[in-house]
Amino acid sequence: MAAHGSPVAPALSLNRRLLRRAVAQHFLREGAFELAASFSDEAARRDPRLDADVDPEPFREMFAVLEAMRKEDLSPAIAWARGHRAEAEAKMGALPASPMDTSDDPDSQAAAARRAYSEMGLAAEQAAAAATALEFRLHAVEFLTRLEKQGKAAALDYAKHNLSPLVVMASEKVVHRTDRVRSGGCDMAVLQRLMGCLMFQGRLDTSPYAALVSPTRFHDLRREFARECCRSLGMSEQSALEVLVSAGALALPTLIKAA
Repeated sequence: MAAHGSPVAPALSLNRRLLRRAVAQHFLREGAFELAASFSDEAARRDPRLDADVDPEPFREMFAVLEAMRKEDLSPAIAWARGHRAEAEAKMGALPASPMDTSDDPDSQAAAARRAYSEMGLAAEQAAAAATALEFRLHAVEFLTRLEKQGKAAALDYAKHNLSPLVVMASEKVVHRTDRVRSGGCDMAVLQRLMGCLMFQGRLDTSPYAALVSPTRFHDLRREFARECCRSLGMSEQSALEVLVSAGALALPTLIKAA
């Protein structure tokens, strides 16, 4: 066992803290909020230095939105996507002017600053594009729901005020950016396809657009929303704890043979 004064001790403490954070995040991702709180409190009681330090509020918000989506209410999800798009766009607008560098040295401080600036700008662009794409798909499903339940006039009015502005905004941004960030399906071709659905009101399930009203569309949207929520929190779609357990299970037979 490593002594507390050895260089190994801080690394072990960091690993334990990361493991406890992964466990706490896993509970929160599963909606087990009380269990996550109990686990974090017990971890902090045993060793305050190893506090899991995970904010449960973003996960509570995610599950509240997912529950509304389960009831086919997309308004909270649309509000979330719109808010995160605005937040990402604000970050893009707050970036300082790009650092100027006349040096050819790729290792210079100015070159490093320019690379960091480019990475921050790209991250903000990607976040804005992802939120815009999600918002568009949510509006598309809501448009189809209104077409089925309220008729052509209501659906067309909804598209005019929600889908068209997003397509125009996305097309304007594409003109001013590189191919590093794609539109994510928020474009005129998709909007035209949705408009084609107007001709098949009441029989969309047997129309050329039947795939758009698939019975799994709300389930698929819930998965996409959860994935985007996790991405916005800096996490992958799969729980870090699940990855660790899977890796350990795969390695276990080899380790047993080598023992």
